[in-house]
Amino acid sequence: MLFDISSILADPMSFLTSLLISLPGVLLALSIHECAHAWVALRCGDDTAYLMGRVTLNPAKHIDPIGFLCMLMVGFGWAKPVPVNPNKFRSYRRDDLKVSVAGVTANLCLFFVCFFILSLVYSAAIGKLFDESIIPYVGKDALFDNWYLVGSYFIESAFGKVAGVFYDIIRNCMFINLSLAVFNLIPLPPLDGYHVLNDLVLKQDLFAQMRTQRIAGGILIALIMLGNYMPQYDIISIAINAVRSGVLNSLSIITKALAQLIGAI
Repeated sequence: MLFDISSILADPMSFLTSLLISLPGVLLALSIHECAHAWVALRCGDDTAYLMGRVTLNPAKHIDPIGFLCMLMVGFGWAKPVPVNPNKFRSYRRDDLKVSVAGVTANLCLFFVCFFILSLVYSAAIGKLFDESIIPYVGKDALFDNWYLVGSYFIESAFGKVAGVFYDIIRNCMFINLSLAVFNLIPLPPLDGYHVLNDLVLKQDLFAQMRTQRIAGGILIALIMLGNYMPQYDIISIAINAVRSGVLNSLSIITKALAQLIGAI
């Protein structure tokens, strides 16, 4: 469920701490996503979003209240759409494709930045703990199985609680950016995935008819609500979590290589 009132009332500080840790990642993920759309549109000849002040990382220019809450509670959501006038594009369909993939690309870039920061900090932490004989050598593979989930324990042990909090903030930022990228690739209007599918395959009008957008929006809301009350049918979260786990587990080899590079293992 998105809101478990009983657990919130039972431990409000834990709930508040979780929100505060997620907040920077949510604000940055939404802002960089929409800013990228606006910036690429400007580069393609459309200054509509630029004139509205949307080429900025200022969250106040981009946040949609409902999408913002969804990002905080379930890890995927949306911001205010960037206005686009395709008649100003230099290449009608090609530039629409560029603008559509810009947000997802920005989120993936930020995901990789967070990933490399976490990998380096984690590697430094286990190297320090080994040097001080605080933890025994348990084998390379065991150290990097789901390291991104257990890493805060090693960070706190090596560098203290403050470092552990910053690690959690960056980790949440990493998770949120990857989740937002995957969510936006769903091929339903008005999400970016629909524009990509349309520009490359369907070749229909750039923007779906309002009736189609309402139906697609209703489907997305229904799926979110279904996942809220019946988690076993939370198709979106299950798919996003599967992709996220697959990507991070595949990238663990990079974390291990970084640890070897700096001499941590």
